[in-house]
Amino acid sequence: PTICGMPLKYVSLITLAVQNATLSIVMHYSRVSTPPPLSYSPAAAVLLCEILKGSISFVIALWRAQDTGDSHCEIFSPDCWKLSIPAVLYVVQNSLQFIAISNLPVASFQVAYQMKILTTAAFSVVLLRKTLSSTKWLSLFFLAIGVGIVQVQTTASITGMREIRVGSAHDAAPLHIHIMSPLKGFGAVTAACFTSGLAGV
Repeated sequence: PTICGMPLKYVSLITLAVQNATLSIVMHYSRVSTPPPLSYSPAAAVLLCEILKGSISFVIALWRAQDTGDSHCEIFSPDCWKLSIPAVLYVVQNSLQFIAISNLPVASFQVAYQMKILTTAAFSVVLLRKTLSSTKWLSLFFLAIGVGIVQVQTTASITGMREIRVGSAHDAAPLHIHIMSPLKGFGAVTAACFTSGLAGV
């Protein structure tokens, strides 16, 4: 299948790349541009996001199960409780993302968050007993080096807490100081990568 003459797989790749970049930028500036007393709750944002995704998935599952004539057994199977395990891990991951994006620049967060590819591969080898080719191991090695370089550069350029004077979307507080902690941010993004890798397998 194609969209406007372009293969669907390339359209999906471009859309995913734009969506991930846009999400990181919006999350970062929504957290740093608003004083803490006026900022939204990350827990509420995660909850609303999960409710929205769950509702959409449930509607799609009902729509696809209409052809079988037994939608209740199709959706609420005896093994459906197993989905709660990765679901809880993804909720924890999303919460950690808010902590990380509030304490790291967008570019550093994006690069460090790619470590989830490494953790997913590691969990696949350990838990699923999968074997990876030498090319894949080499790619993962260079990925780890890239993440390490970004972390060292960010830590070297930002010592301790970093204060950023930013504008606010609220007229009541046009300027405020946002403090970022790179150590806290990298700790959160590392934990998010581990939960993402574990949930992915």
